[in-house]
Amino acid sequence: MLMDNTLSFSWQLFIWAIASCIFTFLWFKYIRPIMTDRTKAGIPREAAIGEVGQVIRRPESGRRGMVRFTTPLLGSEEWTFICSTDVTVGDRVKVTDVSGNTLMVNKL
Repeated sequence: MLMDNTLSFSWQLFIWAIASCIFTFLWFKYIRPIMTDRTKAGIPREAAIGEVGQVIRRPESGRRGMVRFTTPLLGSEEWTFICSTDVTVGDRVKVTDVSGNTLMVNKL
């Protein structure tokens, strides 16, 4: 006695559709979050707020100061800054806001 072990085309299509839905769900739920870039480059500006750096050039009239961070902040180790208080080279400052390509900082 011979038995035909093949599935009909409609069952094959049904199984394919269900498997596709399941694999798509698993991809977005578990695989994709693992593959995200976890460097600080390209992160929102809110993540920069609170970071601490060291002044390497003090602000003078007509020229902004320069601060350096130990790890790159938003893709760069050195940033221009504006500070409401006087700072000197070597002072540590904390980022309070980001305005374009300039950081707003306060002296620690």
